[in-house]
Amino acid sequence: MDNQADGSLFQTTADGRSARAILQPYEDIYICPFFEPKSSECRIYMKRPLDCRIYPFALMYNEDGTEIVLGVDTICPFAEAEFETQSFQQYVDYLRAYIETELTTNILADNWALVGPFQETVTIVAVLRKLGRALEQRRQ
Repeated sequence: MDNQADGSLFQTTADGRSARAILQPYEDIYICPFFEPKSSECRIYMKRPLDCRIYPFALMYNEDGTEIVLGVDTICPFAEAEFETQSFQQYVDYLRAYIETELTTNILADNWALVGPFQETVTIVAVLRKLGRALEQRRQ
């Protein structure tokens, strides 16, 4: 596979404005179709989507779907090792503040499919109230 985004590797959202990569089976897990396990490299690194840029963080709805939250994927070894450190917590605060800026909130609200569903392996670290309000306003 080359670096071009193959349309068969994506699932289009209901509104047709966005798409998500379809995870591919690899050994006993599922991985991104652009991740090369042998070299641990991403084939589209310079054009990777937001989810990849902020990993191990995730933008998602909470379990009951009432709030948009920022979470940390607990299956990421780095996140697991660093979660309690001051520098990691400072980055959580930085990322939350960046996401809640007016510009970023408006971009994300216009591209609501970037907010994913609840994931059981993700620990919620912040509620994104401004983003939640912006999405609610767009839907009215």
